[in-house]
Amino acid sequence: MVIVLSKFDTNGHAAAQRQPGPPEHIALDLPADPGALSLARLAVGVVAARADLGLEDVDDLRLAVEELCLSMWRRARHQPVTRLLLRYSWEPAGVEVSCSFVTEGALLRPVGDGAAPAALLPARAGGVPDDLSQQILEALVDDHGVVSDANGVRGWVRKRRRLAPR
Repeated sequence: MVIVLSKFDTNGHAAAQRQPGPPEHIALDLPADPGALSLARLAVGVVAARADLGLEDVDDLRLAVEELCLSMWRRARHQPVTRLLLRYSWEPAGVEVSCSFVTEGALLRPVGDGAAPAALLPARAGGVPDDLSQQILEALVDDHGVVSDANGVRGWVRKRRRLAPR
């Protein structure tokens, strides 16, 4: 994706804000410490701004990412979690953030390739662990869920960019 900093080209004509392409992404590998969630919130604010989300949507996404991480943390309460992995993807349509934890002794593949780490927490039926977290995420984002496959489990949230009223 190419981002144009100015809304007008050198001739004064409106410039295209974005050109289509694959979604951009960043990956964050943090220590499994609740204090690290401030970095996760900071990063999602930057990513949401790059995706042109409105201020209210940016705030909603910050809260949703924190709730997602905390709900995944509650899911891991009986396991020795060592790392928090976040992947932020954005494109003109919106932002998606995924969260997973690495347990002690797990082999960690590089984040940022879209693949889950080698050993993540086991999936639990029903996705996000409790009804309150479900309700919070449903109020804040357009889509959310938990994906479980051979690589482990990963929670995610998605916020679509609202079109400006005409």
